[in-house]
Amino acid sequence: MKTLSTILRLNAASCLLFGLLFAFAPEWTSTLIGNSTPFVLRIVGLGLILNGLHLLFAASRSKMICPELLYFVLGDFAWVIATVVLLILGVGVTTAVGVVAAILVGMMVGSLGFMQFRQARRLCFSGQPVSQ
Repeated sequence: MKTLSTILRLNAASCLLFGLLFAFAPEWTSTLIGNSTPFVLRIVGLGLILNGLHLLFAASRSKMICPELLYFVLGDFAWVIATVVLLILGVGVTTAVGVVAAILVGMMVGSLGFMQFRQARRLCFSGQPVSQ
């Protein structure tokens, strides 16, 4: 099983990568996924960068803070739900490449969220030790 800090670092890498892409290449990204509002992508990108930095900070601590870990879990699941809603409504992601990318990224984010949730359940609710 992956250690919690490894999972958080993987999540941080994902947030930082997509955050930089959205924040600094919003026009290109908008064209790729079929989104006509690069400004929205830029804002989402900046949020992802901040979240990625927060994840790195949390991963570097020797002891995890439960509410913070649950915040990351909820954020990942919110990302997955938002992705599903956008795809169902057919807004924001309208190209074939965008749909495939959104599904793949959603699966990755959901997997990271699930792994964090398993660790959070052990750490915050059962009292079992978690390998940090």
